[in-house]
Amino acid sequence: MAVVGTGRIYGRPVFIVAFQSSYFQPDAVFDTISKIVVFLERVLAEKKPLLFIHDTPELPRNSGSTPLSPDYLRLLTDRRGMGRVYCLLARLAEIVPTVSVLLGKVASAQAFPVALSNAAVMTKSAGLCMGRPEVVQQMVGEEVSFSEIGGADIHSIVTGTVDKVVENEKQAIDWARRYLSYLPLRQGDCIPKGDCCLPTGNIAMAKTMVGLGTPFDMHELIDSFIDAASLLELREDYAREVITGLARVNGLTLGIVASNSANSGGILFVRSCRKISRFILMCNTFGIPLLFLADVPGFMIGVEAEQSGIISAGAALFSVLAKITVKKMCIVTRKAFTGGLYAMCGPGFDTDVFLAFPAASIGVYSKETLQRINLDQQTNTPETGENVQQLLEQGLLDKVIVPEQLRDTIGDFLTNVFKKVE
Repeated sequence: MAVVGTGRIYGRPVFIVAFQSSYFQPDAVFDTISKIVVFLERVLAEKKPLLFIHDTPELPRNSGSTPLSPDYLRLLTDRRGMGRVYCLLARLAEIVPTVSVLLGKVASAQAFPVALSNAAVMTKSAGLCMGRPEVVQQMVGEEVSFSEIGGADIHSIVTGTVDKVVENEKQAIDWARRYLSYLPLRQGDCIPKGDCCLPTGNIAMAKTMVGLGTPFDMHELIDSFIDAASLLELREDYAREVITGLARVNGLTLGIVASNSANSGGILFVRSCRKISRFILMCNTFGIPLLFLADVPGFMIGVEAEQSGIISAGAALFSVLAKITVKKMCIVTRKAFTGGLYAMCGPGFDTDVFLAFPAASIGVYSKETLQRINLDQQTNTPETGENVQQLLEQGLLDKVIVPEQLRDTIGDFLTNVFKKVE
């Protein structure tokens, strides 16, 4: 049922666990899990990246249900059963890069390894859920399809469990290979350098970031300074008001967290906080410096937001930001209001560099909001240049830069970071 072994991706070693889509053999389940446990212990000892490929075993014809292993109780309670697999995968994700490739419809015990990985990619035809449709129907009386409870759209858009959805198996493997190419072999190792390519984005387009309330797709700005086609987005279809991804500048890897006002105005929701937290923890684990591009009006408010736990989610994000130790740069591109500034690693969170564009506005509220709540007479928060210039003069801002200076500024930052690491 499973194949384990070693290989190389771009010349670098990797461990591989792959479930075969062969006929399901209930009697062989415990032996398979035992083999995986032994192998994962080897991965933990040798500390090299792990590629975990999940496929669906073919079920008996007309079975109508999910067959159980005769050893299901032992699988649950044995110290080297399924729980040991989960434990080892959780530990590995804190030490080596782990990526899951989901090719079939998996459920129950097979589901958790996908979510325990640092990253996950699935094909459109794959599926992932706690209970298969036939189990759901028997236990809770709901008649659902696999796609309704665990299809690609569910986990890429609604839950954010997977980072990428692709058309076929080859694309899934290619995505996993590319993900691993940005990361070191293990925590504390050198991060591989890529080829240096000039940006393909149009800096003139990026400079059209006018009007604080006008939606702007931050991808345009990102493409104007990163190496050509180097952005690998994680959870790209989930919480799209925030962009998280790995990219390169002058061949050097960085993690990018960027507001995207083209979606939900760039406002922060519970999902946004979770997306940012997961990403920056992964970058911190593997020593990847972080760039925050802020164009954020703040956290969502209102009844629904409060009931969803926005305060707890924001506090959890602040806690993560307070604990990460990688070098980090915050650039306010258009606006950063209220706690949104802190969510984008603003002052107070050991930010190494705090910059802003000339027309950016930084404050508790925007001028329009102040007027609505009748506070504008006591508070002076200009929309453009005066605001960041005042902060600069007061020593509260490190520098004011223009979009044309972004690539050089970020490149110098990364060069200094990696020079100190070496």
